[in-house]
Amino acid sequence: MKNFISGFIVGISIIIFVGCSSLTSKNSGVVGTSFKKNAAAKEKFTQIERGIAKTDQEKLNHIGALAQGTDYALKKVQDPPKEVEVAKEINERIKVLANKPDFNEVKEVILIVDKLLSEIISQQKEGKDALAAKDTEIQELNVEMSNLVQDKNDELDKYLKLAESNALKADQYKATLNEMDSFFGLGAIFYGFKKLFVSILWFVVIFIVLYLILRLAASANPVVASIFSIFEIGFSWVVKIIQGIAPGAAKFANLVPMHVSDGYKDTLKKLIDSIELIKDREAAAGGEKEHTVSELLGEVSKTMDQVDKDRVAQIKRELNWK
Repeated sequence: MKNFISGFIVGISIIIFVGCSSLTSKNSGVVGTSFKKNAAAKEKFTQIERGIAKTDQEKLNHIGALAQGTDYALKKVQDPPKEVEVAKEINERIKVLANKPDFNEVKEVILIVDKLLSEIISQQKEGKDALAAKDTEIQELNVEMSNLVQDKNDELDKYLKLAESNALKADQYKATLNEMDSFFGLGAIFYGFKKLFVSILWFVVIFIVLYLILRLAASANPVVASIFSIFEIGFSWVVKIIQGIAPGAAKFANLVPMHVSDGYKDTLKKLIDSIELIKDREAAAGGEKEHTVSELLGEVSKTMDQVDKDRVAQIKRELNWK
């Protein structure tokens, strides 16, 4: 009775452990993997935003330098008309909105203005080329900004999908916990039973399907037959383990150990060999002499050892002849 109670407690503990461990593995993403994915997605999103902010600052720096160049060009107009004065006023606002430009870039822009206003054709060409180079920088900056905005939108979509997935996992985790908390905690035991049963069922189904496939193919393919022998070795280990745990299991299952089967087979061979030897002697005598049972038993006793005689005696007792 004590062994039964101990076994029952151990079994319940295993079931609860399997259920809880499966719950943890099933929902580990809620507190583990998903948290790392959220952190990684947030970090990537933050990096893109930093890139956008940096590009915005670069654009404002360029605008400030170009505004300084515009102011420099407008101030060169002698007796400026009203339109130039208005342009100066508007440009002042642009300078206020833009960042304070880099001093070297301002000098570069002023040099471009001087070359564009020069009377020398070659200097005008140099100024146009330098302005075209500025256009290329501005275009590259605009493309970079466009790519960053697109990347930001893509990452935002991914982040929203990840958040939705995590919310579903959290709901599933909560529902599972509620299920386990039901019936004053007995739901955890039921959950463990169910999880263990489903896991064993899947294992058995997959194993049986694989076993049948190999069993059918083993008769036609020697390679498959060698693979199938692994299953047979595995089954033999299982049988040995069962016999070690419950020695009487083989008896109740009507399974005969190999050494017992071989022993009875050896005894039967000796008995048949003796009978055939007597028959040969009768045939050699032309049937003139018939051998008695005593002679047969005497011949059998010559070939049987004590183990064989004990087997014969046991069979005679089972047949109520002794």
